[in-house]
Formats: sequence, structure tokens, C-alpha cells
Amino acid sequence: MSSPDAVLELYKLEYEKAAERYENIYGATWTNFSYMAAVAAGILSFGSSAFQTKEVAVLLACVPLFFWYLATFLPLNKYGDLVSKRLKGIEIVVNEKYGTNLNHFSGYNERITKWHKIFARVRFALLLFFCLLFATAIFLSVRIFHALGKWDEYRAFGWIAIIAGMFVLLGLIRGAIQAVSRS
Repeated sequence: MSSPDAVLELYKLEYEKAAERYENIYGATWTNFSYMAAVAAGILSFGSSAFQTKEVAVLLACVPLFFWYLATFLPLNKYGDLVSKRLKGIEIVVNEKYGTNLNHFSGYNERITKWHKIFARVRFALLLFFCLLFATAIFLSVRIFHALGKWDEYRAFGWIAIIAGMFVLLGLIRGAIQAVSRS
């Protein structure tokens, strides 16, 4: 085997493995989401009668989804973006050196408009969803304090939780804005 053929075979092997890795990353991400959604549904279905108010069950059902977003989606999505960039780099090198026309990953950004990139990206939709979910969690926390008659007793804690929640919500919104600007 001559040297250019060996180099092409190495690029081909790296491309195949990276494309497989890219597919596996997002497959694992959404499989984990389905598990966490099932746990959240189980909490809502079977755990709602165990709590004094329905708001507590809804608040606890949000926890697995927050956990999935922070512990699974964010790191794996970042890794998937890095793999996608590497695949795009391989396509560019192979196209230049060997006169091929690979453009699956490198052509993605050219095929879509700016607004499509912004609003069709999963990252933007998830950030918007989790901003709304977090705002709901803050609202439910306040309702729980009121429903249990503990608002006067824990007023300082309640306001601290609301203020901390607003900072987290602003952080999520900032992340959404950054996701849009990167797209």
C-alpha cells in the first residue's frame, strides 16, 4: 500500500469512527432523557398522593429533568459539537487532498439560514424549556410555602430562594442568548 493510500485509509477510519461516535452521543443523550422523563412521570403519577400538596409532586418531578440537563445534555452536547467540528475538518482535508466531495458535516452550516440555525437547534429549545421549567419551580416553591402556611415563618428563606432562583433563571437566559449567538 502506498503512502497516500495509507493516509486516506486513516482519514476514512477516523471519519467512520467519529461519525459513529457522533451518532452514539446523541443516541445516549436522548435515551437518558427518556429514562428521566419516565422517572418524572412516575413521580407525578404515583407520588402525587404522598405529598400534602400537588405542587410538591410537580416540583420533585422537575428534579430528574434538571439533573438530565445539567449532568447529561450539556456535557454530551459540547462533546458532540467537538466531534462535529473534527468531522468537518476531516471533510475539508480529504476534499482538498483527494478531490472528493464530502460535505455532510461541513455543508450543514451552509444549507441552513441564520434564523433556522437559531430556532431549530435543540440547544435553544432546551434552554427555553428549562427557563420555563425553572420559573415554574420557583412559582411552585412560593405556592408550597403559602399552602403549608409557612410563608410568614420562612419568609427570609423564601425570598432568598426566589432571588437565588432568579439568578439561576438569568443564567439560563444568558446561556440561551450565547447559544443563539454561537449558532
